Amino acid sequence: MEGTNEGATVERGAGEQRLPWEGETNYITLPAPDAIEIARALSVLFEPNAIVELRALFTRGRKYVTSGYYDGDHRDDLIREAARLNKDGAAVYVTLNVIDPQLLGRYANRIEDRAAVTTSDANVIRRRWLLIDLDPVRPKDTSATEVQLAASKALGRECFKMLRGEGWPDPVVAWSGNGVHLLYPIDLPNDPETTAIVKGALQGLAQRFNTDGVKLDQSGFNAGRIVKLYGTVANKGDHTPGTPWRVSRIVRAPKREAVVTLDQLRGLAPPAPAHATARDRYAGAFDLDAFLGRLGIGYTQDAYAGGERYKLTHCPFNAEHGFGEAAVFRAADGTLGFDCKHNSCADRRWGDLREMVDGPQSSRREDVRRSHRDSTDNATVGVSGGEEWPEPMPLLAGTKAEPYPLDALPKTIRASVEEVQSFTKAPVPLVASSALGAVSGPVQAHVDVKRAEKLQGPSSLSLLTIADSGERKTTCDSYYTSAIREYEKAEAEKAGPILKDHAASLGKWTAERDGILLAIKQAKKNGKATCLLGEDLKQLEHDKPKAPRVPKLLRMDETPEHLAWLLAKEWPSAVVASNEAGIVFGSHGMGKDNVMRNLALLNILWDGGPLSIGRRTSESFTVRVARLTLSLQVQEATLLSFFDRSEGLARGTGFLSRFLVSWPESTQGFRPFTEPPATWPALAAFDRRITEILDQPVSIDDDGALSPIVLTLTPAAKAEWVAFHDAIEGELASGGELYDVRDVASKTADNAVRLAALFQVFEHGMGGTVGLEAIEGASRIAAWHLNEFRRFFGELALPVELGNAVRLDAWLIEYCRRERVTAVPKNHVRQHGPGSLRSKSDLDPALTELAESARVRLAKDGKRVMVQVNPALLGGTS
Repeated sequence: MEGTNEGATVERGAGEQRLPWEGETNYITLPAPDAIEIARALSVLFEPNAIVELRALFTRGRKYVTSGYYDGDHRDDLIREAARLNKDGAAVYVTLNVIDPQLLGRYANRIEDRAAVTTSDANVIRRRWLLIDLDPVRPKDTSATEVQLAASKALGRECFKMLRGEGWPDPVVAWSGNGVHLLYPIDLPNDPETTAIVKGALQGLAQRFNTDGVKLDQSGFNAGRIVKLYGTVANKGDHTPGTPWRVSRIVRAPKREAVVTLDQLRGLAPPAPAHATARDRYAGAFDLDAFLGRLGIGYTQDAYAGGERYKLTHCPFNAEHGFGEAAVFRAADGTLGFDCKHNSCADRRWGDLREMVDGPQSSRREDVRRSHRDSTDNATVGVSGGEEWPEPMPLLAGTKAEPYPLDALPKTIRASVEEVQSFTKAPVPLVASSALGAVSGPVQAHVDVKRAEKLQGPSSLSLLTIADSGERKTTCDSYYTSAIREYEKAEAEKAGPILKDHAASLGKWTAERDGILLAIKQAKKNGKATCLLGEDLKQLEHDKPKAPRVPKLLRMDETPEHLAWLLAKEWPSAVVASNEAGIVFGSHGMGKDNVMRNLALLNILWDGGPLSIGRRTSESFTVRVARLTLSLQVQEATLLSFFDRSEGLARGTGFLSRFLVSWPESTQGFRPFTEPPATWPALAAFDRRITEILDQPVSIDDDGALSPIVLTLTPAAKAEWVAFHDAIEGELASGGELYDVRDVASKTADNAVRLAALFQVFEHGMGGTVGLEAIEGASRIAAWHLNEFRRFFGELALPVELGNAVRLDAWLIEYCRRERVTAVPKNHVRQHGPGSLRSKSDLDPALTELAESARVRLAKDGKRVMVQVNPALLGGTS
């Protein structure tokens, strides 16, 4: 269930209704609609002033429909009514596409019970979304099991991956409560041609992805389609432990920019046999009345979409599909078709019906031919002045940058990141990494996480942001570590008297030790025995006062060895938050002679294993069970220099593979001054939760070793994690998508489960198990960081000229889209473009590379040299 630990039971308050499947004592709270998620869904799916139909279906007992139309000024009313109707037992939906604004006059900003009329296909004036609905196969009127839901998500990931590979923009991703929705942005007319193309696209996807357990709903091609209003509860059947109700929600909402084109939709249509879409060579040559007579099924005839429709009394392929559910069509141009509204018959076409009645095409005399659309020559794109642009060639370069999945963070963390980022205007991934580092530090001392038998480890994180100085990481860290600093200050004050007593005891002990050593020296000088003095010295060493352990989490850029000493001798849990990253990349800690040793040391701390440090000139020590969080920022040049010094050891030892890497776009130059807010409610809520965790006593034995509890995964969370692990594993082999970063990818599932443990503790406390929601969010964030690693190291591996071309290409496209232009003065590029391309010797080769790939060209505008960008790269910017 949403927002609760799976399997948790609660006491029922007075007047609460017992669920049908409950016994006498065990109760589970029903999930409730989430007004915040509903508001978010409306903002994602609709323009601010769009008219939206809210439709509620009551399916228990006597079925009826409730409907209302709302404008942009009454969204709050819509949200309130949606939540009310959902609580009353209705399944709540909204129209998906752009509808005629005059419909507001039906039920204007109000609900009409038992509505007689709702939105039809004819009321849609423009198609805005393509819905791919992946739903598990299950008995009618039941909610999906966790296993069925996991299967839908796995298939959704495959569909998402395939369409991205085809160049489709990323969709809005939503959990419908029982399955997965992928909503792809489109901007198309509502006409018969578009309807046919959308229908063909869904058919093609279904043929490619349908399994025995999960089906893609092919009936969603109609323009008047309604969709679950995300944030409401999916409430099919009864709410049982095995088939629970769930709150639907949007889990990924990329900015709506590019849209799916008609050609991309046409490309999904299944290859049909000639007779499946053919019409006869001569109009009227095929005797449809005679064919229907041979079919032997009754029908009624009416006009439809400019042609004729023959409604059959039952479906030829399944007699249980009754009157009106199956029909034969003849379009105005003579094209023949067949359709049955049942999903089980979605793959049946006119050709199947013709073959069933008249046998295979090879045995028939009729001469049929395929109908073809004129293909559009996309080889060139027109430009002003009658010139033509060649089709732009792709650059041999990196992975596409993805927006940070903020919605995958727990609500309290997410809200604080949005609040801090809105003021600091630092890159979102940098702010999020500061937040996650601040969560990891306090939690890591309390919990480890177990993902399988004999596979358990720390919950601590290593985070690395690659960014220039001035991106405000220090500022973000100061916001997020304020609660830790206050805690350390309070603990230090509390320990003041104890530390003074220890200092006195240690002083007394030191004096006694010095006295014995002096006596031994004097005895040897006088030729006297020292055996008894030696025994006294041994005993005194055993009685040396132990320093009290005072919590101290925040550390500076220590050398790795000194950090290990602090973990062993002072406090066994530490956070290094730095915008210089000297602990890893500084010359004092990673010189040529000791880089191997220090990388191995930090690897062991990440793994949570014991670590022994032997010294010749000072005390040796052992780190037994300690935890370390790294939250670092490093400049690209520093990182590259480190690679040179380490001579491949950074990746060869598995060191970098342990980091969650981000490489965000700089926000410098786009940060106008704003006054700080008077209050910080989201950050205050974050700090309160951190303080609550810090106030929990840490279990430490006499040797300074931590004794964290071990969290396990719920069965559903375990299944989701295994699916995530296996999806990555399948791409690690030679030729796989992740082969070149297999060292990092092999640690991604481990980092995902660490993140999930942190989310679980932060949201729900120390006890319980790691639930499905935590794993889902954590997996998305870990996958995002893997993509960032691929981006950075993909470009790092390119020749200098090509790497510069990639960076310049991205900057030019972003600039032109933002400023709504198609050309940029070359001098402006030199002054304000990527920092590595400010000199002519770097900029000109990059421009040459882009020009040879038909992505830009240089043109004179008076005395100015302009860099023109191929319009095909700008998505219609003018």
